[in-house]
Amino acid sequence: MKPTLDKDGEALESALLYLSRNAAALTSLLQALLPPAEQMSLVKSSGRSKGGSPNPAVNLANQLISRSKVRREICERVMVRAKECDVADALFSNEEAKWSQLAQDLLENPLLLPSAKETFSPEDLRVHPPDKAAKISTEEARLEHLLEEKKSLQNRLHQSGREKAELEKELHKERARKDELQQHLQDAVAQAQEEKQRATDLKHKWHSSSSASKREETLLIKAEEAQHDAHVALQKLHLIEEERDDLRGVLEDYDRFLHLPVEDVPSFRERPLLAKEVDMQARIAQFKRPLRILVVGGGEPQFKHVDKFQEYADVMGFSGEWRMAEYVSWHLELSQLKRDMMNQFDALVILHWNRTTFTRKARGICNTSGQLPCITCNYMGFTNLRETLQTCLEQMLNRP
Repeated sequence: MKPTLDKDGEALESALLYLSRNAAALTSLLQALLPPAEQMSLVKSSGRSKGGSPNPAVNLANQLISRSKVRREICERVMVRAKECDVADALFSNEEAKWSQLAQDLLENPLLLPSAKETFSPEDLRVHPPDKAAKISTEEARLEHLLEEKKSLQNRLHQSGREKAELEKELHKERARKDELQQHLQDAVAQAQEEKQRATDLKHKWHSSSSASKREETLLIKAEEAQHDAHVALQKLHLIEEERDDLRGVLEDYDRFLHLPVEDVPSFRERPLLAKEVDMQARIAQFKRPLRILVVGGGEPQFKHVDKFQEYADVMGFSGEWRMAEYVSWHLELSQLKRDMMNQFDALVILHWNRTTFTRKARGICNTSGQLPCITCNYMGFTNLRETLQTCLEQMLNRP
């Protein structure tokens, strides 16, 4: 896998894609930036040399928009020459107006840039005849490509090893927490047995008491204490059982996090929105008050998209906050969530990798805070969150 382009490389790639709207302008630019030998080399390496135009620059211009691999190699080869040519400011500007002017200039004057020349020395021509030199160059390029792929795979293997070690460490923490919860459960059972034994002892004392009124008074007091202790013990046991069930679900979903593919989400600022998003964007801008959404849940793979979530919120015109799932003491967070939903946010989005108990309680908080929208998102990729946010915004816009 080849490394991604840097900022200048991405700007150059965008400029070439824009110029591909006019094949003549793009062909003139490629002839100016690529020597004929490199043009032929790129055409041969693409595997599309047969049945095309005899002009290699025309073939490259036709393939550039549809074949990302060919486009990436063209960007890498012309990067240095592009920075030194007279139109470098337009190519690296990221401004559509400058690209449009450059295309018009190239159409009006195809000789605006001189064609790139070959730089063969007499010694090179003597040692390597043209056909043999081209074959050797192709083999060297192929070998270099394989070495780059090997290095990339080694880096990925090293990175995977580090991620595996981190995940094993997290899994060890979760197992330790599971053991702790089991110990709490055993303590609760032991406490219940102690209470049972205490009740037996009180029964014996009651039989040994000489006064009936005193026995009755003592028994009533002890009964109230026992009922209170039993109620507290049941509440603790209920919480421990919920913690245990939720933790079991977390451990079952843990492996699913590891197999989610890495998702690269393009920028929303550099591509058009969907028609319904454009319409919703206008409605949000005219809405009587700002719209605020809180997203809760997800693990490390999903939380990497928090910047894209903020970018999407800025583009659409609402404000949002994303809090990653914390699988500890969920009941301690409910009070803060209730205050936030009453004072700071208008809707809640819960990612499906969250605690079942938390989801149920959170829905109740949204209902008591004014029937605020509360939507669960099945997060398999950022597209799922994007569609859920659209549904959430539609509900908020339609509220009276």
